[in-house]
Amino acid sequence: MLRVRMMSSGLEVASLSAEDFEDGTETSGGISVRRLKVYLSTLTGQPRFRQRLLQSGSILHDDTQLTLPMDLSLVLLSLCTPEAEKQSEIHRAIVDDDGAAMDSLLQHPFDPNLPVVEDVPCLCLAAEHGSLKSGQLLFEAKADVGGGATSWMPPLHSASRRGHGDFVRWLLESRADVGQTFTDGAARITTTALHVACARGHLDVLQALIDAGANVNMLPTGSSSLRPMMIACAGGQIEAARLLLQARAEVDCSSADGTTPLLCACERKKLDMVDFLLAAGVDMEKATFSDLFPLAVASILGHDEIVRSLVAAGANIARRWRSPDGMLPLHIACSSGHQETARVLIQAQADLNVKASGSTPLDMANAFGHHDVAAVIMEAMADLPRPKRRRTKGPP
Repeated sequence: MLRVRMMSSGLEVASLSAEDFEDGTETSGGISVRRLKVYLSTLTGQPRFRQRLLQSGSILHDDTQLTLPMDLSLVLLSLCTPEAEKQSEIHRAIVDDDGAAMDSLLQHPFDPNLPVVEDVPCLCLAAEHGSLKSGQLLFEAKADVGGGATSWMPPLHSASRRGHGDFVRWLLESRADVGQTFTDGAARITTTALHVACARGHLDVLQALIDAGANVNMLPTGSSSLRPMMIACAGGQIEAARLLLQARAEVDCSSADGTTPLLCACERKKLDMVDFLLAAGVDMEKATFSDLFPLAVASILGHDEIVRSLVAAGANIARRWRSPDGMLPLHIACSSGHQETARVLIQAQADLNVKASGSTPLDMANAFGHHDVAAVIMEAMADLPRPKRRRTKGPP
């Protein structure tokens, strides 16, 4: 029999035969000290790195093979705080994904949730570099798979941002929360790992997160937060958007202020994404709560090719912004000084004489000093057919 007792109290921790041990570990190949420690971790709740097994007062090394019968004493070590030099070694081992060095360093043992660089915990650092061997050892040492209490993004976010697919899948298998959120203090935007993967266009990671049950329509809390589809569209990540649609993401979803995927693409000047969304049947007239609609946004920013695509798809060039007497897209382009955008709208038969708050497009171009735009308007007006005068009969 193999008996293990706590050295401090004499309390028996385990008593088993070789057959019992093989059944308990579901592995074969003899009993080594390391394998025994892994087994004991299921009984004590403490990782093997904190365990020391002694026989007759001597510490046994992990690769020592045990021969039954045998009586062993178990000591559980307290966690220590590594000095600066040791922290540098930990950092180097994680970045290089040196499994042997990491295993050795964890034997001291230190808290695996320790930040080794600024406020970045060890597992977050491993995720950032895709250091899978180091990550698995840290997790075995009881590192928090969610990253713990830190201002740094969680491991799943870090691995997703960098496109480390193998690390992401391992985290998910290790029960990382696929819906965990992180708020960037500087940007004040709350995201999930899915949002991050969409922004970077990491399709392998995106698929893994979707397969793990990530909510493709999730809108995190916060006034500045966006849905995954909006993130993909703002970044021009067409294949990510396609994957989201296949996973039943809503093409006409909106944020807290009414922003839509199409508005995101228009604002960021992502022409190919605009064309993709139009082909997917997006509602090109859906506006924000302040009545910003896609054609207005493209006209404000002077994205003439996007204006051309929207108009060709049937966008309403006679739609007014904000009020019944509000500006039309042509007024917006003229007041913003976008000559080519104005030309595109004129070619689409925009009304040159319609007024907004008492002003025609030409009035607005002149009022804001955009004389090049005014010249385009006047040239177009000159080409308009003049109404025929009625002939009046003279005196007999």
